[in-house]
Amino acid sequence: MLHQHASMLWPGLRTRALTFSYDDCVLQDIKLLSLFNRNGEKATFNMNSGFFGHVDSLIREGRVVDHSHVRADEVAELYKGHEVAVHTVTHPNLCQLPDCQVIDEVIQDRRNLEELVHYPVRGMAYPGGCVDERVIGLLKGCGIVYSRAVGTTGRFSLPEENLNWKCSCHHWGLEPLIEPFLGEGDDLRLLSCWGHAYEFDQRSDWDVIERQLDRLGNHDEVWYATNIEVFDYIAAFKALDFTVDGRFVTNRSALDVCLRLGKKSLTVHAGETAEL
Repeated sequence: MLHQHASMLWPGLRTRALTFSYDDCVLQDIKLLSLFNRNGEKATFNMNSGFFGHVDSLIREGRVVDHSHVRADEVAELYKGHEVAVHTVTHPNLCQLPDCQVIDEVIQDRRNLEELVHYPVRGMAYPGGCVDERVIGLLKGCGIVYSRAVGTTGRFSLPEENLNWKCSCHHWGLEPLIEPFLGEGDDLRLLSCWGHAYEFDQRSDWDVIERQLDRLGNHDEVWYATNIEVFDYIAAFKALDFTVDGRFVTNRSALDVCLRLGKKSLTVHAGETAEL
């Protein structure tokens, strides 16, 4: 059957997609955002709403690093064009909390963030990467579509578990993946990278990420997306309805979806039934 051979392409009939995920809503986000915006890249920023405006520091690798947070009244404008996502209110180890407190940390953070950005907040990153099956089960009732852990795959593969998502790399491991990601080939690739913006102060390597983002940005063949845009697009592809004989497909979602069938590529528009 023809539809069994249909494979996904990224929007614009692309085979490359790039997304970033950064935690803690720290002041260093401001500089990082300027680099993303200059290069046409998009990112998700996971926020602890209980820490907005707090001034504090961390000791990392023997260095005192500023860990101060942006103010609540800055969030909507500063992160415009990017995704704001849950990181819980107070950044606890969720695996050590009772069920009711896990739910409260997530739901209250959602509520606080949604009051600022005026859209449903449906993404998340686990504080400290702490996750287990119990926590995953609780998130399913909290309106969370995906949640990022801290493990990495070193690959360009699609997410295997929405609520225990592992990115391709931490930004300290980004360099060896850039050329393979941009290189020749028509296989579907997703490069996903996570980190904390204060870590560029920790190692004084802002120049490194700036060069990397310059190399990765502004490519016509790359789809630049937030985390939630990636997950929503994959869900739209999976929800396509094919006729039994594989001649027609209906896209019931609100997103245009791109397909590859052998050597043929096509876009199935939102709400459209297309002949294959």
